[in-house]
Amino acid sequence: MLFNFTLLIRLGAGVAVAALLGCAQAPVAEWQGTSVQASQRGVQAYLVGMGQVADIEFENARRAVGSTANLEAVANVELLQCAARIASLEALVCTPSVDAAYMSQAQLVYLNYLNAMLPVEAKAALLPAAQRKVVLALRTGVSMEAVVRDMQTSNDQPLSTLLACAIANQHQAAPLAVVGQAVDIASAQGWRRPLLAWLSVQRNLALEQGNTSLSAEAQQRIDLLVRTAAAR
Repeated sequence: MLFNFTLLIRLGAGVAVAALLGCAQAPVAEWQGTSVQASQRGVQAYLVGMGQVADIEFENARRAVGSTANLEAVANVELLQCAARIASLEALVCTPSVDAAYMSQAQLVYLNYLNAMLPVEAKAALLPAAQRKVVLALRTGVSMEAVVRDMQTSNDQPLSTLLACAIANQHQAAPLAVVGQAVDIASAQGWRRPLLAWLSVQRNLALEQGNTSLSAEAQQRIDLLVRTAAAR
């Protein structure tokens, strides 16, 4: 699953993250550990609002995997970076530096998924398990609130769950309940960047629906985030 970093560096026979982090008996090349750790630091830095640090860490990860000249490994790093940005509601088209011709089928499906193109049923199986739930919900009309709640109780990674909310929002404006779930996820993790984005959505949507109390609360939280960011 991508946000457990198990797809971050997938070579020939595949290398599990547990092995990359030294939890297995097989020896691990230095570049593997470096790339995983730099990517983790890059994601965390981006989510807490340290954009320059995030850029440096992701470049370190790309440099580490680049030493292997493995194009799929480079694509994994860049897809991870895109996913963190999209989960934070950043408007972008994910365009990895690796040509699509050299990416795996799973990577291409995931890339299209990030870019708001839902895969057909056969290809949806190539997505990480958490995101397959999103595709199913969007295709069948299952409540996204229930899907997100299920992901949370299933101990899916918070970033995977936040991404699910963002993908749902790409295809249809996420209902206020799902926006609230996204706010809670980002808040619980202390992820300043996505929290600010999702609070803004919550404020505007609540105001549109006449929920002035929630809208005012969201604005108060936004103001607090802005003040504390300025004080750093």
